[in-house]
Amino acid sequence: MWEQLSSQYRSKADFQKLNAEEDGQAQAQKFGVSGYPTFIFTDSTGKVLQRVTGPNADGIAQAIKDLAG
Repeated sequence: MWEQLSSQYRSKADFQKLNAEEDGQAQAQKFGVSGYPTFIFTDSTGKVLQRVTGPNADGIAQAIKDLAG
């Protein structure tokens, strides 16, 4: 799902993948991640604008459309 969405929306969003259990525990704590997968949409300063938890491709696509215009 991540690969499909990152390919489909690469011109509208910068996708970065982080495995919170292996190498991103500090980031997961910083953003309050409590379930996997979690998609967090931030602005250029790191402020959280929106989040989608769970394998919800439609919710992720809608968040990208809402935020990217």
